[in-house]
Amino acid sequence: MGAYRETLNGLPATDKKVSETDLISDNGMILLNTIDKLRGLGIDKDIPLPQIVVVGSQSAGKSSVLEAISGISFPVNDGQCTTFASEIRLRRSKEEAIAVNVVSKSAFMENKKPLEIFGSQAGTDTKSLDWSQMPRIIDQATETMSSGQGQKFCEDMLRIEVSGPNQDHLTLIDLPGIFHVLKPGQDPTAPQRVKDTVLQYMREKRSIILAVVSAKDDYSNQEILKTVEAIDPSGIRTMGVITGIDMTPDGSTREQDYVSLARNELVPLALGWHVVRNLSFEDRKSTKPDRDTKELEFFATRKAWQSVPEQDCGAPQLKRKLKQVLLTHIGKELGDVITALEQRIETSEKVIKQLGPGRTTMFEKRGYLTQIGARHQELCRAALNGTYEDPFFETTGQRLRATIVDEYDRLEKAISNGHRWDFWTRQDAVPTPKWLEDIGAAASFGQMMPCHIRLSDYLAKVDTVLKRYRGRELQGTFDPLLIGVLFKDQAFRWRSIAQRSLENMMNFVKSFMERAVMHLMEPRRAQLLLKHRLFPDLHKRRQTIMEKLEELLKPFQNSAPRTHNPLFRQSYDRLEKDLVGRVARDDASGADLKDPEACEELALKMQCYYEIARPTFVDNVINLGVEQCLLDGLADTLSPLSISSMTDQEIDQLASEFPEDTVKRKKISRELETLRSGRDVCREFDQHEPREHFPSSEPVFSTGGTSNATMNASSMAAKPRSRNGAKVALRSRPEPANSSKYLGSEEEL
Repeated sequence: MGAYRETLNGLPATDKKVSETDLISDNGMILLNTIDKLRGLGIDKDIPLPQIVVVGSQSAGKSSVLEAISGISFPVNDGQCTTFASEIRLRRSKEEAIAVNVVSKSAFMENKKPLEIFGSQAGTDTKSLDWSQMPRIIDQATETMSSGQGQKFCEDMLRIEVSGPNQDHLTLIDLPGIFHVLKPGQDPTAPQRVKDTVLQYMREKRSIILAVVSAKDDYSNQEILKTVEAIDPSGIRTMGVITGIDMTPDGSTREQDYVSLARNELVPLALGWHVVRNLSFEDRKSTKPDRDTKELEFFATRKAWQSVPEQDCGAPQLKRKLKQVLLTHIGKELGDVITALEQRIETSEKVIKQLGPGRTTMFEKRGYLTQIGARHQELCRAALNGTYEDPFFETTGQRLRATIVDEYDRLEKAISNGHRWDFWTRQDAVPTPKWLEDIGAAASFGQMMPCHIRLSDYLAKVDTVLKRYRGRELQGTFDPLLIGVLFKDQAFRWRSIAQRSLENMMNFVKSFMERAVMHLMEPRRAQLLLKHRLFPDLHKRRQTIMEKLEELLKPFQNSAPRTHNPLFRQSYDRLEKDLVGRVARDDASGADLKDPEACEELALKMQCYYEIARPTFVDNVINLGVEQCLLDGLADTLSPLSISSMTDQEIDQLASEFPEDTVKRKKISRELETLRSGRDVCREFDQHEPREHFPSSEPVFSTGGTSNATMNASSMAAKPRSRNGAKVALRSRPEPANSSKYLGSEEEL
């Protein structure tokens, strides 16, 4: 501590030493400003940003520490409780300036305007700047934020930016002090709200925790240490600050405990501990040079504190240390921040693309819609052709041709099992095929499964038909129209099967059209286009394809069977030979047929015709129904040619911009500019200049002792910390017995 004794007769030597070595370059300031801009945009709600958060109880002396670092006076009001965070920005500039405003993150839009006005009025008239008015200004901002807003203002932040030639580049987030005892008139929910706010910031993995404790109380009673133990059990991102050291009796046990704490022996932290001597109530009007001189005098005259390395003592050294910690921390986190920024940029660019360009004239509106139409036509053609190179087709649900072909297969299988009577196979029960379960139609399609009966029983049904339709035929012959009667009965399920399949395919097309338009436009605009242009066209296509189905069914339902397929004769000869054996094997004792030969021939010819008609019907439904009536011309529904024929009224209805979209585009465009700028700056530091602008984790303070942060940073990162002996302790010497009193876990918070 010899350096301190040499400075008692003049200005502190440490002030001169700090100013001579500017740890953060101008480029470092650009990086800090970039992080601050991102935080100002509210990016930190989605992307945790590297930051230093100052935490402690209400009586820990946080305000005095911030005052010692920044040089500005903070209000001390025991009767007032803040429930929001404050961002303290320190920047070096040629002229002094102060700006106080509110960063609104809550939904209280009705209060946003007056808060912004207050921020501008608090502002930057450097000629008449009165630093003594800072407590009043901050009090006014606090009152404005807190009045009548309840819990919602916990999401807002008070920003205080101080610049001047004697400032350094540093940003701190001051969190409200934790407390439990309420005073008259205080909100009973305030303590928990404050605690929730503090925990939220501390839990962010990119937050450096600056934990402030007061030496006025035993360190084992400090609640903030319990919280740190729970949130950061390894102590890897925590720095401790001890205040109120002048309140401990010289040579007392409590003083010795806090000296050991400052030497990083009792509660080891990777970033170590720091000690400051705050102004007493009587000295509260002292200037900053007077304050620093009294602090130096204290460390020079109190023998116990001379065992603490000088780089861990005093406000000037604390500011220097915090600058190093913050920039080093930002350097370590840059890679993850860049990745998160790129993801946010990609999302924002997608929103901008969906909103489309600004458009006020009819020419701009028609051009916008034509561009959308061309892209939509391109996607439709690719989907119908089964070419899926476009990123739009990454998910299976958007691969229209593949989905349609799958439905073709299901239709063919359904029709193959759609006959009413199965008399040509064994009458044993047949389970529902797996393909029926796959299409999720086991119930309805299960009812369409053929009824398995013996051949003799079916011939008895044929005999009944022969008797019912008896005419002038000779014995052993029958009217050829009876083949159509049996066929119509056998194929009566074709209509319902085909209707269900067509409905499925129309739903596939509708779903594709919705996804394609939603991909190209913002949701509300897409809904307009679907409602007024695409869905009406799909409705017409539905009517057309259902009419086509009735046309395709008509030859099989209302007229005599007719075919010139040579396979009919071949099939008849094959089945006739098989029929002889089947009749011989079948138990026909219960069948009393009047004309067995005619019944067998009629059943056989109906079955032959059915086997030829079935694939013909399926092909007709696919080619003449789906391909021609549903899919043909689908890509031209919103083609540039069709858009060119729209009236101005139609164009205005479909392409006019919503007023709120104009505001949204401007807002997101500004955010994108900041996001891209922030990403580029972060990339520059991350890839090209890491050694120049990111100091190493080892402090570069003046010699005179070994910094506790230096001694513990590397070892603590590799070892778990425990205060109950269950794990390897991270201490250089045994822990006092009473140190376990303050231990806690995050589950207890």
